[in-house]
Amino acid sequence: MSLKRRNRIWWCKWQIRGRTIAESTGTENRAKAQEYHDRRRAALYDEARLGKKPAHSWDEAALDWYTTHGSKKKSAEDDRLRLKRLTTKLSGKAIDAIDATTIESAIPKKKIDGKPISPATRNRYMAVASAVMHRAANLKWISSAPKFNYASENNGRFDFLSIGEAKTLLNHLPTHLAALAKFSVATGLRRHNATHLQWSQIDMQRQCAWIWGDEAKSGKPLAVPLNADALAVLRAQDGKHFRWVFPYRGKPVRHTTTHAWKNAVKKIEREGFKWHGLRHTWASWHVMAGTPLEVLQRLGGWHSIDMVLRYAHLAPGYVAAYADRIVMDSPPVGTILGTAETGDPGEPLQSIDSLGWTTGLEPATTGITIRDSTS
Repeated sequence: MSLKRRNRIWWCKWQIRGRTIAESTGTENRAKAQEYHDRRRAALYDEARLGKKPAHSWDEAALDWYTTHGSKKKSAEDDRLRLKRLTTKLSGKAIDAIDATTIESAIPKKKIDGKPISPATRNRYMAVASAVMHRAANLKWISSAPKFNYASENNGRFDFLSIGEAKTLLNHLPTHLAALAKFSVATGLRRHNATHLQWSQIDMQRQCAWIWGDEAKSGKPLAVPLNADALAVLRAQDGKHFRWVFPYRGKPVRHTTTHAWKNAVKKIEREGFKWHGLRHTWASWHVMAGTPLEVLQRLGGWHSIDMVLRYAHLAPGYVAAYADRIVMDSPPVGTILGTAETGDPGEPLQSIDSLGWTTGLEPATTGITIRDSTS
């Protein structure tokens, strides 16, 4: 048997018709390496002596998936980079010799900046690899796609800024990123929706913008009311480009987490704060200002109310007003236990759907504007 260990990873080596073939199994597990060895040996034997066509490689499968499906996703650029890093370990491997362990071993343990990857990032790698393998299974290149063990990643925590931190951050960002960041905090738009916003999606008179369904994460069109901060940013951006609202050298901003961003984040002593934290900041300020969670869901374009409930703890007053409605001793008038005199139930809460303006375009949000020297 031709199995040798190199830097804790098992490698295979065969001599077939005078040709030496060496491949990494991609795993530190001895049993898994043996399985890979046996499958590849059989495949190479069939190829060399029985004239069978060589198996499709990981490279072919990854390219096919990205061309047909991946490039059309909203996360296309992120998926491309993940596939690129996976391919450094999986390049040349036969797709039918790759299992879940092989792929999990190929996932980088550190980010490009040297920091360990989070469970969420690891899950994203497994998700894109799973998509590639399912595509290969549909093409009959493999019998079935492997199953992955995804890590638990949601601890319920998120980062958001105070108004003071937000002002400091904006003051230390270059002009093009400061405008984009302030608009993001004012509207809660996701990064791609903000960077690729076009003037054709803006109505200054009605104080609104919109995101088309094929550009929104939920897949549904999103109405975006514009508050005073957002309108001020748009007026300052007017004339910089005929198409893009936030251009940089004539094109949409491609990278937001730049050295300039990291340096600005250091100024507020919040190293590791990500651009998506601006959306968390917008949502957090809304909840703390008293915006009902149902309204916030519509403003932010979340598909499920569960995504909005993570912010509920920031406004205990949102539910505190209803706490006294079920007291046992001397219930106040109008509680759900009935009035003191008549026993009639109190007035029911007004349904969010009964608020006329929520069925159409929401009004401009107020009360959460940032005031600084650039306003």
